[in-house]
Amino acid sequence: MWRAHVRELMSDTTGNISANTYQIMSRLFKEMFRRVTRLTRECCQMISHVDCFRGVASHFLTMLDVLINQVECPFIHVDPEVMLHLSVTNFVF
Repeated sequence: MWRAHVRELMSDTTGNISANTYQIMSRLFKEMFRRVTRLTRECCQMISHVDCFRGVASHFLTMLDVLINQVECPFIHVDPEVMLHLSVTNFVF
C-alpha cells in the first residue's frame, strides 16, 4: 500500500494524492501497531511456558495493555488547494 502511494505521489500534479498521505499513514500505523501487538502477545504466550520467564511475559502483557489504551494516531486534515498554493508538493531532493 505504501509503495503504491509513493509512486502515485511522485506523479501527482494536483495535490490530491498528497492530501491523502496522512490518512494512509494513519491506516499503516494502526495496522503496524495491530501486528506488533499480536506478535508480542504470541511471544509472551510462548515464553510464559518457561517458569523463569513467566514474570517477564506478564510484565510485557501489562505494558502492552497500557500502550493499547494510550496510543492514538492524530487526525490531520490537509486541503489539496492549500498545498498547491503554498507549493508544498514541490520537494527538492
